[in-house]
Amino acid sequence: RAGDRVLEVACGPGPNFSSIRERIGPTGELFAFDISPSMLRVSRRRITTQDDHVELFLANGSYLPFADASFDALLHLGTLNRFPDVPRALREMARVVKPGGKVVAGDEGVGPWLSGTPYGALLDRFGGLFKGEAPLQDLPENAEAVRVQWLLGHAYYVIDFRVGSAAPQANLDVLLPGKSFTVRQALEASAKPAPKT
Repeated sequence: RAGDRVLEVACGPGPNFSSIRERIGPTGELFAFDISPSMLRVSRRRITTQDDHVELFLANGSYLPFADASFDALLHLGTLNRFPDVPRALREMARVVKPGGKVVAGDEGVGPWLSGTPYGALLDRFGGLFKGEAPLQDLPENAEAVRVQWLLGHAYYVIDFRVGSAAPQANLDVLLPGKSFTVRQALEASAKPAPKT
């Protein structure tokens, strides 16, 4: 939204700058980085004189150089499949976004319902580029309102989620419906070894 502070992870040559700047307006701030110095040189050319709230820097997406809850939103498109530790990268993305803020991340990956079709076989011929899978199992525990969709001919997945303030917790001390014992007591009783006869 207007005035937001946004981080773009692995910005590449900067194709998303103008659309992000349009959304956050003149009072917003855009921070963008890439691990490639040559990509940063190209992206620097996309910054115009009125983009005085854009900061570019060299960094590694698995080790974000920001304090917790530094941004209102984060965008990462195009290299998630190539991160050596996807769970760590996603945890880092969520760590630097404020609770209630949004993380959007995506990469190539054909929709799983198309993998055995002629269309999926055609995409397989691109050297494995479209074999990426939406890493839902790697999302941080505090991810909320998770959504995944496939775009661009169902060959590119995008995951978005809101950063929660904490991982979900279960109240194990609630009575089971119609019983005189709690969930915790039931779990403890089922964990005890059966008596030997």
